[in-house]
Amino acid sequence: GTQFAITSLTETDQANLLDVKFSGYFSNTAVTRMAVALFSGVEASARAVATQDISTANYAFAFNLQHRMRAPLDSPILLKICAGGSAAGTTRSNGSNSARKYGGALEQVFSVTEIKV
Repeated sequence: GTQFAITSLTETDQANLLDVKFSGYFSNTAVTRMAVALFSGVEASARAVATQDISTANYAFAFNLQHRMRAPLDSPILLKICAGGSAAGTTRSNGSNSARKYGGALEQVFSVTEIKV
């Protein structure tokens, strides 16, 4: 996949929880199964994944991902959003066929809220 969003933060207390939310529109030039995944630090395995079958090439679909996690031991925490298809093709964010959609008003929302335990 391709990295589309990244954020770095330092938690106030490692006992607290992090509530991670992401939403965004993605398209692919191929008919494929798309995945949007949350990664933490240098971990190779995703912490959370949202998938969607893309039945029409170059059609933008909404992806929503939500994950609650305990803050890892390293500080600061690096969280990344990656997206891609299971078949060869170009993945695009907030548009398709090299063109933006809705005049650029589509947006990605990537938020992290620390919850005191």
